[in-house]
Amino acid sequence: TPSGFMFNVEAGESGISMSSIYYRHFTGTVDVKIFTAPGSYADIQRDESAWTQIGFQRITVDGAEYLRVDFEPIDVGPNEVRAFYIHSTGQLLVQQIEADPIAEDDYISIRNNGRYIGSVEFGPGQVGYA
Repeated sequence: TPSGFMFNVEAGESGISMSSIYYRHFTGTVDVKIFTAPGSYADIQRDESAWTQIGFQRITVDGAEYLRVDFEPIDVGPNEVRAFYIHSTGQLLVQQIEADPIAEDDYISIRNNGRYIGSVEFGPGQVGYA
């Protein structure tokens, strides 16, 4: 199970403001960091200097749980793409989804394919995942 996940968010024609992200985590007491960067993660996957940390939380999870991390609002302009990266000192619960986009409405599109990262922040991709 990977410790990190990068994905892209694409705003609709009116743009959006994001101030939280939900994620699913496995058992343990761990630190979770949220990073963001303008554009797609594809060109900056291992370039830590291109990312800005926007959230942090220490969590204790008993079993698999959905959690939310809040941060200062991030504006994503009309039809703009923004990368997000969730990294944990434990294990995120993620699954491979073939659909692209993963989810969307008139305001936002969560794009596939995401990048799964091992235990090292901004490190190599997780073996066995896309």
